[in-house]
Amino acid sequence: MPDTGPAGHGAGAGDRDGSGAPGPALALALAAGAAPAFGQTPAVPPELQDSPALRVQHSGSAYHYLNGGGGQEERALMDARATDFPLKIVLAAGKGEYVVANQLSLLPAQGESLVVREVGPVLMVKAPPGRYALEAVYQGKTLRQSVSVGSGRQTVTLRFP
Repeated sequence: MPDTGPAGHGAGAGDRDGSGAPGPALALALAAGAAPAFGQTPAVPPELQDSPALRVQHSGSAYHYLNGGGGQEERALMDARATDFPLKIVLAAGKGEYVVANQLSLLPAQGESLVVREVGPVLMVKAPPGRYALEAVYQGKTLRQSVSVGSGRQTVTLRFP
């Protein structure tokens, strides 16, 4: 069964029995490695060590981000680094299944923008404080939403029809 997204209960990389419980490798990784410092990767199961979702990407000098989350273990490892990224964007379709958007843009009122292609289903961003227009494109449909980045953390779910 595929990993269906925020509204579903699918079998992800660490959920081999379909129970919804993380696999033993993830449980050990999370138990062994408390929240890592920014730029450090938590203890990672061997099958996920090359995952792009675990490498911090940079866009210019203003943005740092993690992009991925296709499986349950990968999302859990990204979540373990959430304190470094105040903005979490989740991309889903009508019934809540995760999707990978063609492009996502984080547009400030002025200054440098963040544009990521083939994004999701989870994008975690560290951006300068301020108001942004968030724009995502999936299968020819564009969603727009305003978002503020400040001192707290927030999750924004963009659900495509």
